Amino acid sequence: MMRFTGGIATGLAVLFLAPGILPPLRSGDAAARTQSPTSKQLDIAEIEEIAANLRQGSREAALRLIEATEAPILDTGGRESRIERLQSEIEELQRRTDLAKETRAKSAPAAAVPPPRKTSGGANQVHVTAAASPPAYSADPLRQAVACARAGQHQRALLLLERLPAGAASEYWRGKALLALGRTPEALVSFDRSVDLDASAPEAKLSKSEADYLRWRAKLAPESRPAASSTEQLP
Repeated sequence: MMRFTGGIATGLAVLFLAPGILPPLRSGDAAARTQSPTSKQLDIAEIEEIAANLRQGSREAALRLIEATEAPILDTGGRESRIERLQSEIEELQRRTDLAKETRAKSAPAAAVPPPRKTSGGANQVHVTAAASPPAYSADPLRQAVACARAGQHQRALLLLERLPAGAASEYWRGKALLALGRTPEALVSFDRSVDLDASAPEAKLSKSEADYLRWRAKLAPESRPAASSTEQLP
């Protein structure tokens, strides 16, 4: 019964607001009745009936009270009108979309059409297109060198790196290729040069790690290495 306490209080309060609350509770001709003394008595009797049902815990009475005090929603006619308006808006949007597609199709760029073919003079009529031939492919030498080094083609990688200016990346990969070919002293020089050229480059950090490892390995087992000339000593 506690859940209906607020409803009972509201039901008693609407006794003073019967003319504004009762029309939503009625439909048809009853809603159009004038507020005559007889009509007011009927309204009061109806509200008293709702209040009595609320005291008994009637769920139906509580729902009727909520319907009377809530803002009215669209009736059947209002819903149909709104649906018709939405349908018309959708149709208008579809027409605009179709029109935009037709406009784009009509204004397609002329480049999409192949250019006319022309012929060169001379005995042998050779067909050539009006468009210029694409330029020859020119790969990045550094990328080519890296690909060759990773594929085990270290000598070709060195030849490609010779065409590049000195840089942290090129010197690092030169050192990797030299190291793979067994030319450790030269590889160490390339790693050190990579660090000197740009210490902040990622390849320079890798070069420093490689150089530190080579020096550590050389100090770890100096007796295991064969005697080398002065030109082959690690710096």
